[in-house]
Amino acid sequence: MIKKVRLKFIVVTMMVLLLLLVAILASLNIFMGRYVTKQLADLLTTVASNNGELEPGSELLGDYFAVKIDQDGAFLELINKHQAVSDLEAKAHAEGIATTWQLTGEIDTLSYVAEDKPYGRILVFADRRDSLSMLGELRKLSYWIGILSSFVIFGLAYLLARWATKPLEESLAKQRDFITDSSHELITPLAILVANADILEEEIGEHSCLTQIKQQAKRLSKLVDELSILAKMEKQDHELMDSFDLSQAVLSAVLPFDIVAYDQ
Repeated sequence: MIKKVRLKFIVVTMMVLLLLLVAILASLNIFMGRYVTKQLADLLTTVASNNGELEPGSELLGDYFAVKIDQDGAFLELINKHQAVSDLEAKAHAEGIATTWQLTGEIDTLSYVAEDKPYGRILVFADRRDSLSMLGELRKLSYWIGILSSFVIFGLAYLLARWATKPLEESLAKQRDFITDSSHELITPLAILVANADILEEEIGEHSCLTQIKQQAKRLSKLVDELSILAKMEKQDHELMDSFDLSQAVLSAVLPFDIVAYDQ
C-alpha cells in the first residue's frame, strides 16, 4: 500500500511541477516573441518618422529599405540599405502593400511599418530573420531545459515522496508488528481453551456451554490466522522468509495437549 501511495504522490507532484514549468517556459517564449516584435516595430517607426533615415540608437535595426509613395500609390523615392534586396524587389514589395494601406504587417521574412506623410506615405521594411533565429534558439533552449528539468523534478518528487510517506510507513510497520505479535500471543491461549473444553466434555458429556466455548474459540483462532496472513501480505518488500524461534513454536504446539498427556 505504501508503494501505491508513494507512486501517486510522485505522479501528482511531477504533474503539478511540470505544468508550472511548461507555463513558465511558454510565458517566457510568448513574452520574448512580443518583445522582439515590438522592438522591431518601434525601430521601424523611428526610421519612418525620420523620413527613412537612421537615427543614433537605430543601428540595431540592421538591413532595411524605405519606399516613399504619393497619395495615389505611385513610386516617389527608394532608400535601400538592405544588401540582399535589389531595388526592383524593394519596389515590388512596396507595390504589393501600397493598395492595402495597412500600417504594420509582415511579408515573408520582412516586417514593415507605414506612416502617413504630407507627400503621401513612407513604407519602411526590415529583415526579421535575426529575430526569428533568436526566437528559434530560445525555443530550443526551452525544450532542453524542459527535458533536463523533468529528470530533476522526478528526483525531487521521489525524495519528497519518501520523506512525506516515511511517517505513514513507520506507522504501518508498527501496526503490522502489533498484529503479528498479538496473533502469536492469542494462538496459545485459544488452543489451550479448546483443549480444556474437550477434556471437560469427555468428563461431563456434551453441554451447550462447552459447545459455544469451542465454537467461539475456533472463530477467534480463524480471525487471528486471517490477521496474521494479512499482516504478512502487506509486509514491505515482499519478505517471504523470516527468522523465528523453533523452540517456542514447538512449545506452543505441544502445550495445549499437556493436560491430556498428564491424564494418560
